[in-house]
Amino acid sequence: MVKIAELKRTWWLAQIRYLTDDLGLSKTEISNKLGIQIQALNTLERGDRGLSDKFLDKFIEVFKINQFDLFNATDNGARTVTGHHNVVSVNGNTNIGDSMADKERISYLERILAEKERTIQILLNNKE
Repeated sequence: MVKIAELKRTWWLAQIRYLTDDLGLSKTEISNKLGIQIQALNTLERGDRGLSDKFLDKFIEVFKINQFDLFNATDNGARTVTGHHNVVSVNGNTNIGDSMADKERISYLERILAEKERTIQILLNNKE
């Protein structure tokens, strides 16, 4: 049986890995967003200090992480990162993701669309 504290720690470490490895955030950026010193973040990572519920709530809020992912941890403590999204309600619609990964994808697609528009304008100007 996995203890709750171990489950929280495994989940939190997976979230930190996602933020650093997949999203490319530095630990300094993470600690700054959380309003803590990088030494405190490292202490938490090493397990020298426990993760309080208040800290985890702030972490979830700051990084807009779906807290229900915690329930996706397996019995052996392994963690599968299934999503970093926070469903929000806009005009009654509750299927709009608001995550850092979604924002990065949107930004990337906006850049592609802007480049496409620029190319179309160049082609139209050359045609005249």
